[in-house]
Amino acid sequence: LGWLIFFIILGTSVKYVNDRQQVVYIINGQRTVEQGPFTKIIWPSTRHEVRDAILLSQREYVVLLHERSQTTRHEPGPGQVFMDAWEKKVEIKEKIVLQKREYVRLIHRISGFERVVGGPQILVPEPFEEWPFGVETSIVIGHTNAVLVENKTSGMKRLVTDKGMFVPAPYERIMKEKNAVLLEPLSYAVVKDHLTGQTRNEVGPQLL
Repeated sequence: LGWLIFFIILGTSVKYVNDRQQVVYIINGQRTVEQGPFTKIIWPSTRHEVRDAILLSQREYVVLLHERSQTTRHEPGPGQVFMDAWEKKVEIKEKIVLQKREYVRLIHRISGFERVVGGPQILVPEPFEEWPFGVETSIVIGHTNAVLVENKTSGMKRLVTDKGMFVPAPYERIMKEKNAVLLEPLSYAVVKDHLTGQTRNEVGPQLL
C-alpha cells in the first residue's frame, strides 16, 4: 500500500511544462522562475505556481508590476511575454497609433514632465505617462494663417508663422489659429502690441 501511495504521488508530481509556460518556485519567502519547456518532478511539499506566457498582438503592450519594488514596466507586443518571479500582470493596453499629421502630448503623472511625440508611428508610453488630450491633429501653416501658442510654464506667448506642419513643443498650448487680414490698396490697419501698449500703422495692399 505504501508503494502504491508513493507512485500515485509521484505520478501527480510530474510536471509537463510547455514552451509557453513557466514555473515560479516559492521557497523560504524567495521566488525563482524556470522557463519551459521541460518535464520534471516537483514534489507537493515544494510551493510553486505554473504560469502561462502573456500573448500580445502587434498593437498591444502589457503593464507589469514588480510586487517587491513596486516598479512598473511596459512590455510591447507582438509575441509572448514571460514575467519575472516577482512580477504580476496589471493590464493589457492598446498602443498609441499616430498618423502623419497627428501628435500626442505625454505627461508623467508623478513628475509632471511632458514630451510631445509626432507621427507617423506606433507608440508605447513610459510607465506613469498619461495623455489627457488624446491624439491631436497638427495645424498646417501657410501664407494666410498663423498659430498663437502660450508656454504654460512662463506664460509667454508667440505667434508661429513658419510654413509647414506645426506641432507644439512640450509645455506649449495652442491658443488659437489666426487667419491673415487682407488690406486693400487704399486701406490701412492700426496694430497694437498688448505687451508694450505701443501701436503702429500697417498700410495696404498686404496680408496682415
